[in-house]
Amino acid sequence: MNYAYDTTAESNSNFMRWASRRIAEEVESNERIEKEAGTRDFIPGSNCNRPTHRLSQEEKTEIINKIDTMRGTGVSLKTSVQQSGIHQSTYFLWKRTFNLPAYQAQALT
Repeated sequence: MNYAYDTTAESNSNFMRWASRRIAEEVESNERIEKEAGTRDFIPGSNCNRPTHRLSQEEKTEIINKIDTMRGTGVSLKTSVQQSGIHQSTYFLWKRTFNLPAYQAQALT
C-alpha cells in the first residue's frame, strides 16, 4: 500500500503558501476599496467601536443621508455602506423603518 501522507514540514509549507495567497488577496481587495472610496479610512470621522443598535434614530438617519449623498457623487452603494460602517441590508432596513424615501439616482453633471 502506498499512502500519501504529508509530513509536518510539508503541511506547514502548504499552509504557509495558502496563507500567503490569502493575505495577498485581502491586501488587493483593500487597495481596490481604497481606490474606489478615495480614502484609506474605513469609517472616516465616526465612532466605529459603537454598535449600530445603540445609535439614535437621528444618528441612523444621518448615516443614511450621508450614504445617499455619497451615492449622488458616484460612489457605489457597496462602498458607501462600507465606509459608513453598516451593512447594505441595514441601510435598507433603516430606510424602511424610518419611512425614508428610496434613493433616486441623479444624473451626474
